[in-house]
Amino acid sequence: MLSKERLKFISKLHLKKFRQKEKRFLIEGLNLMVECLNSLYYADNLELIIIREDVKHDRQIMNICSNAGIAEINILKNSDFKKLSDTVNSQGILGIVKLPEPKQLISKASTLKNLVVLLEGINDPGNLGTIMRNCYWFGVDELIVGKNSADVFNPKTVRSSQGAIFNLNIKDNADIRIEIEKLYKETFNIFLTDLNAEIYLDEVDFRSFKKSAIVFGNESAGISKNLLQDKNYRKIKIRSYGKCESLNVAVSTGIILNEYKKSCSG
Repeated sequence: MLSKERLKFISKLHLKKFRQKEKRFLIEGLNLMVECLNSLYYADNLELIIIREDVKHDRQIMNICSNAGIAEINILKNSDFKKLSDTVNSQGILGIVKLPEPKQLISKASTLKNLVVLLEGINDPGNLGTIMRNCYWFGVDELIVGKNSADVFNPKTVRSSQGAIFNLNIKDNADIRIEIEKLYKETFNIFLTDLNAEIYLDEVDFRSFKKSAIVFGNESAGISKNLLQDKNYRKIKIRSYGKCESLNVAVSTGIILNEYKKSCSG
């Protein structure tokens, strides 16, 4: 049984400041619960499962509960569950996940990194979640999210990731310039996506670059000028076949990562 105080605590996890303070975030839905429990990084961090009373006998939910490890399980009446839910057509299951410590992520991540994606100023949580999904699909070794981007653990970001958030080595709230400089010193080739670049994506043979870091910028402003002016970094763009001014950043991420994988395996 969850007390009123505890329900109030859970409800506050919809707020970024509270998530950061408590180092916990909410997940909702069957797919996210399964991905969390199967995650290399988060399986042991699921602390609480909340089930809406009318779905407590659902086979999928019962299966999740049987594999929940040390997570506490609570049944909640429909009216109270609705106050916590953030979705229109909820599947009736919520979870509280503790953020893994940076050392925990590093110890479980592969020490071999060949492909890193960096995000500078991605404002839309939906875009950020979709980019995570792209990175998971294309086997990105590390995703670095800048401190001026949307919150990685925003409920919309988590939902848009479709569980990819639980399967990626993510460093968030990072200083992108410092991270790029670090990668450059580690002999990574830095690629900046820029609409004014002179080199097209399909002209790059990524096989000749053993380690690559690809940077994507803000939805409207792109990558900051101070980074674009650095001559140590290569600027690339996707070839256009129409008069459209630009592509959605999440779409661009998928196209570039697909081209990278094709080039490396060709």
